[in-house]
Amino acid sequence: MTDLWWNPGESGWGANISHQQDVVFLTLFVYGADGKARWYVAPAMVSGLASLGAGHQYTFAGDLLEASGPPLGGVFDAQGVSRRTVGTATLQFSQAETATLSYSVDGTAVTRAITRQAFRQDDLSGTYTGTVMSRPYSSGCATLSGGGGATEFSITHAGSYIRIAATIGTSACEITGAYAQAGKMGRLDGQVACENGLRGLFRAWEVEGNYRGFMASYFADFGAGCMEAGRMGGMLRY
Repeated sequence: MTDLWWNPGESGWGANISHQQDVVFLTLFVYGADGKARWYVAPAMVSGLASLGAGHQYTFAGDLLEASGPPLGGVFDAQGVSRRTVGTATLQFSQAETATLSYSVDGTAVTRAITRQAFRQDDLSGTYTGTVMSRPYSSGCATLSGGGGATEFSITHAGSYIRIAATIGTSACEITGAYAQAGKMGRLDGQVACENGLRGLFRAWEVEGNYRGFMASYFADFGAGCMEAGRMGGMLRY
């Protein structure tokens, strides 16, 4: 869940979320009753998992603190830092791109919908070596990879257009569609067509790319009740 988060309809405040294993470190930059900037931190928000319809909801909760201390103009004295618990903070995630933030400061409760903030789009163009791991949702339904296999990816990415040519073992598939950035992650909505006859709608989310490679979760609907879900990714070839 690590990213910069905000509410697009309320530009001017936001939240930094740093996620490691089962703990979130939350930093809030908001405003006080006097209209002046305030920083609050929840450094130890512990996770929990609750069922939510067909899926799950991940919740992180912990104390919210306000800190004060010496300025950075001279030698920093850690003994001059003081912390005050002002309330609690809770983050609820039911999907990768959106969340509900609830917190309280000295008795004032706030609840806001937040989403990942995108200020630069990834470019996934490149050649990768990796794999596709998939599972069908119905018996007798063929999958892109037959359950998993070594895969060569060639990705062309320009603006909102993306094309992924994937050679999975001896079979070749082409995925094309529209790409949109959501913070450090992206999503793809398009189609897939394979040499083995599989054709249908294709959606990928939690798409992450960097100088080492890319990874994503995906769902494909080939019609007639044949659907599959899986993960794919690869290491960038030099």
